[in-house]
Amino acid sequence: MLIYKQGNQGVGSIFAKTEGDSETPRLIHFSDHRSAPADTDRYHLYWGNDRAELLKEVTNWPT
Repeated sequence: MLIYKQGNQGVGSIFAKTEGDSETPRLIHFSDHRSAPADTDRYHLYWGNDRAELLKEVTNWPT
């Protein structure tokens, strides 16, 4: 579970590609705004090659 400075919560998962071309980002982070069992209705996707940078992005929600 992710708990943000603002007090809101969410769930995040980072997935790594196992094959593909070298130009496609290696990682994708799925950040779900729900932390309880329910259908997802709002989420964010972040992608890149650096896991630490992806986790920093979670504080910037470009909606």
